[in-house]
Amino acid sequence: MKTTVLVASYHPGGAQAILPVVQALMKKYYPNVSVYTHGKAHDVFTSARITHCNLESFSQDSIADRIYAEEPDVILLGSSLEPTSLEKVIVRANKGLRVPTVGVMDMYGEHREKWPVDAEPDYIAVMDELQRQEMIREGFDVEKLIVTGQPAFDQLLRLSAEYKLPPEKSVLFTTQPITPSSEYDNHFLSRGITMNLVLQKLLDALPTDFNLLLRIHPRQVEEEKAEMKRILSAYPHSSIDTESNGNNSILRTDTTSSMFSTMLVYAMHLGRPGVSIQPGMTPEQDMLPTNRLGSTVPVYDLDKLKSTLEQVLCDEDFRAGLREKWKQHENDGRATERVVQLVERFLPD
Repeated sequence: MKTTVLVASYHPGGAQAILPVVQALMKKYYPNVSVYTHGKAHDVFTSARITHCNLESFSQDSIADRIYAEEPDVILLGSSLEPTSLEKVIVRANKGLRVPTVGVMDMYGEHREKWPVDAEPDYIAVMDELQRQEMIREGFDVEKLIVTGQPAFDQLLRLSAEYKLPPEKSVLFTTQPITPSSEYDNHFLSRGITMNLVLQKLLDALPTDFNLLLRIHPRQVEEEKAEMKRILSAYPHSSIDTESNGNNSILRTDTTSSMFSTMLVYAMHLGRPGVSIQPGMTPEQDMLPTNRLGSTVPVYDLDKLKSTLEQVLCDEDFRAGLREKWKQHENDGRATERVVQLVERFLPD
C-alpha cells in the first residue's frame, strides 16, 4: 500500500511538536501514514499510542531505500540539534528522490544547528513572526518559512482554562542537557556554568516559604541525575517531579524556571511566569526572543537571582506587567490545522 505521508522524528521536543499533526493526519489518511522514530521520540509516540517503526540504526543508503520503497507524497519532520539525527539523514538521503519535505520548529534558537544548509527541508513551519524574522536574518530562504504556530501549544489554551486549582507556593525547575556539541551550550561550559550549578544557586536564592519541584530531562546523563538528587537532599523543601505530563507540573506550580528550556515558553502560554537563568549571557546573544521582549524573565547575573525571584513571585504589579507582555505571543489554537494544510499541499487531489 502506497504511503501518503512519511513522518520522522528523533528529539522528544521535536516529536511533541509534530504529534498533534500526526494524530490529525492519522484520522484522515490512516493507514497511509508511516511514522519512523529514533531515540527518545520513540517514547513520545509510544505514549500517544501511535503505530510507528523505531529504528535502532540506519544509514543514508538504508533511509534512501525506505523512501524509494514507500514512495511517499510528502515527508513530515520534527526538528533536533544532533548533526546526524534521523530527520537530517532523511533530508540528505532524499536529495535525489525529491519528495517534498516539511520540517516543524519546536523552539526558538539554534535554527541552523537544527536545519543546516545541506539538510534543509523544502518548507519549515515556524512558531511565529519573531522566529521567521530571526531565521531570515540567519540566511534561510524567506519562501521556505511558513508561520503556522507550534502545534504542541494548541492544547495549552484549553488546559489553562480547565485548570481551576490555585498554584502551589512552589517553583518548577526543569533541567536540560548542556553539551559541548552545541555552540550555545559551550558559552556556559567554557565559563564553568553547569546545570547543577544553576540548580544549586536557585535553591539558595529561593524565598524560604517556597518549595522547589525538580523536573529532570529524560536525556540528562546518570551522573548528573545523581548529583542533582544529592543537591536536593540538603534542602527539605525540595522534591523531584514524577508527573509524566510536564504541562500539569507547570500548572501546579507558581513559576517555571530553567536555563533556556522550551518549558519556559510552555509556561507563558499556560499563564505561569518563566524565569530563564543564563549566567554570563547577554540579551544580544540570548536565543530566547521571549527574554528580550520581557515575556519571560532573564537572569544573566547570578547576584541578581534572589531579587528577581522575589519580584516574580511576590510583586503583583510586576506579574500584571508580565501578563500584558504575554499578549505579544498570540496562540489561537490552530497551529495543527495550519501544518496539516501545509502537508496537504503536496497530496494528490
